[in-house]
Amino acid sequence: MRERLGVFDILFLLIVLFGAVAATAAEPTAQEILDSVTDSGVFAGSGEARITMTVINRRGQSKTQEVDLYRSDDGKGTTKQLVVFVAPADVKGTKFLSIDSPAQGTQMWLYLPAVGRERVIAGSAVKGKFMGTDFTYEEISGSSSFSEEYTPIREKDKTVDGRDCYVLKLTPKSSNATYGQLIMAIDKQSRIPLSVEFYDRRQRRTKELIASDLRRNDKGEWQPYQITLSDLSAGSKTVLQIVSVSEKAVSDDIFTLRYLRR
Repeated sequence: MRERLGVFDILFLLIVLFGAVAATAAEPTAQEILDSVTDSGVFAGSGEARITMTVINRRGQSKTQEVDLYRSDDGKGTTKQLVVFVAPADVKGTKFLSIDSPAQGTQMWLYLPAVGRERVIAGSAVKGKFMGTDFTYEEISGSSSFSEEYTPIREKDKTVDGRDCYVLKLTPKSSNATYGQLIMAIDKQSRIPLSVEFYDRRQRRTKELIASDLRRNDKGEWQPYQITLSDLSAGSKTVLQIVSVSEKAVSDDIFTLRYLRR
C-alpha cells in the first residue's frame, strides 16, 4: 500500500487524503503508524468533491479558485484523478489529469482552454507550482510515496489542538526524495496528520501543512475539511476547503485525454 504525499489524498488527501483506524493494544511502531496513514477519507476509493483553493500572498492579497475533483481507485494499485476548474472565469475549463499505475508510474497532463490542447507535465515541471498555488504538481497528483521514499522514526508524542498525536520524523531513503526531512504529527484517534513540516536538504523548514476543521462523515470517520499549506520562504499560503463531497462511482470515461479536450 502506498501512503501518498498528494494533498488531495491528505485532504480526502491530505486533499486524498486517513479514515478511522482501530486502536491496537500494543504501542505501535513508527512504520505501523505510517502504514495506518492511508487515504484520507473525503472518499477512500472513488468519488467527487467541490473544493475552494484560496491563495494569500505575503501582502495579504487573496485569490480564490473553485474546482471539482474526481477520483477513482480500482483497488489494484491504479488511481486516477481529474481536477476541473469552474471559477473564476480566467481559469474556468482548465483541467489537470493524473493517472498513477504500477505499470506506467505517474502520468500528468494539464489542459488550458486558451491553448486548446493539453501538455504533459514531466521532469522538473512536476515540482513547479500548480496553478499559482503553493502546492506542486507532484503534491497535487499524489505521485510521491511516504513509505517508498522515507524511513519513519518515532519522536516524542505531543498534543495538537487538544488532540493526542504521534510524532514521526521521516528521513529520505535516497537523493531522489523531494524533501530532506518531514516532521509529521498524527492524531492517535483518526490517524489524520494534523501537521506536517517540510525541510529541504539543508534542514531548513520550507513549508508547513495544517489539517483542521475535523468532522465525522456519514460513516462516522473523521476527516479534515480544511488544509492550509504555508510556503515559509515566499510568505504565502494556500487554503483548501471542502464545499461538498459525494462518495459515488465515477465514470472511467472522464479520466481520458478525449474528455480533457472537451
